[in-house]
Amino acid sequence: MASGRYSKARRGSTLATGQLIHNLETLSGIASLQVKAGQYEPAAELLGLALNHSASSVDVQQYAEPTMMTLRATLTDEELAAALERGRALDLTEIVGQLVGAAE
Repeated sequence: MASGRYSKARRGSTLATGQLIHNLETLSGIASLQVKAGQYEPAAELLGLALNHSASSVDVQQYAEPTMMTLRATLTDEELAAALERGRALDLTEIVGQLVGAAE
């Protein structure tokens, strides 16, 4: 019985991690759209969150790389570093909530 609860909890944890990674990849996609709209620093902030979150993965990094390349070519090193650092301090749940609220 206990092993069944453990298995269920572990499966739930795996699903939660998968959802986190999906959210981080989605943030990277939104950052790409922001870059296309000329919103470079907000895009860098989202990538700062996505790339530095504890659930970030190689997939998230690869997904974000084209946008990072554009940001490196557009912003100064200081602007990019500051925006990434501001993003590192953001809360994923809060940002996702804001984005969902803005879409409604």
